[in-house]
Amino acid sequence: MTTKLANNFGIALLILGLAGFIPGLTSHAMLLEIFKVNPATNAFHLFAGAAAIWCALSSTLAVKAYFRLFGALFGALAVAGFFSNNERVFECMANNLANARLHLSFALTFLAIGLVRTRESPLPDIL
Repeated sequence: MTTKLANNFGIALLILGLAGFIPGLTSHAMLLEIFKVNPATNAFHLFAGAAAIWCALSSTLAVKAYFRLFGALFGALAVAGFFSNNERVFECMANNLANARLHLSFALTFLAIGLVRTRESPLPDIL
C-alpha cells in the first residue's frame, strides 16, 4: 500500500515539477495563476517525485524513510513559506500562500504515511 502511495505521489510531483516549466500553464511565474514557481521550486518537485518512485521500487523501508524525510522537508518549506510574506524561501524557492498551504498538506500527509505502522514487509521479496 505504501509503495503504491509513493508511486502515486511520485507521479504527481513529477507532473507538478514539469508543469512549472510549460509556458502555457505558467505565465508571469505563476503556475495555473495560483502557485508561484521558479526553476528551483520545479527542480525540488521533480527531485521529490523521482525519489518517491525510486524508493517505491526499492522497499517498504525506503518508502517509509522517504515519507518521513520529505514530510519534514515539505514541513520546513511550509513553515518558512508562512513567514516569508510572499518572498523567496531559503533565498531560492518561489513562494506565496498557496505554495505554503500545498507544502503543508504534503508535509502532513507524508508524515502521517511515514509514521503509521503497516503490516507490510520492510524488505522486498527477492524471489
